[in-house]
Amino acid sequence: TGEDNGLIQILAGGEKYEVIYLLVCTGSDTVIPPIKGLSEIDYWTSKEALEMVALPKSLAIIGGGVIGMEFASFFTSLGVQVTVVEMLDEILGGMDKELSAMLRAEYAKKGIKFLLSTKVVGVSKEETGITVSYENADGTGTVTADKLLMSVGRRPVTKGFGLENLNLEWTERRCIKVDEHLQSSVPGVYVCGD
Repeated sequence: TGEDNGLIQILAGGEKYEVIYLLVCTGSDTVIPPIKGLSEIDYWTSKEALEMVALPKSLAIIGGGVIGMEFASFFTSLGVQVTVVEMLDEILGGMDKELSAMLRAEYAKKGIKFLLSTKVVGVSKEETGITVSYENADGTGTVTADKLLMSVGRRPVTKGFGLENLNLEWTERRCIKVDEHLQSSVPGVYVCGD
């Protein structure tokens, strides 16, 4: 991908295309943090959780954001015992704290357990399930569940498309900066969400 004479050039499949407008729809990936032992565990991301064929009896969810809480609500409604481990002091970090706390209280009434302001320091496979080791202000502890869902966030997929050739302006979080019309810093280049 590149710019020339006001047109955006795209090379794909051996063909060259020149366009006035480009819509970037490259999607996103699940963020997988560097947690000790995670590479040796058969864990779920949102993709595997949606493809599951048998319900676990218990589920530990690392991450209390929107996706994590959607799955927590869903699995709890199906009778699964859910524990949410969240690094921040409240679920749904980007939302109003008072509303988040009210929602968490409703979830807790339905049986969801929460470990807030809690850092996951490791995971391991045990005979009883997957054990999540954590630390917080109360010290250290563990939670064991049949399945583990990683839900700490998503990041944009931007590599491998030639976007670096367009001189786009980026945010600090490596997202393409857009205006109120979703147009990037390059005229004619628009970016949709994930």
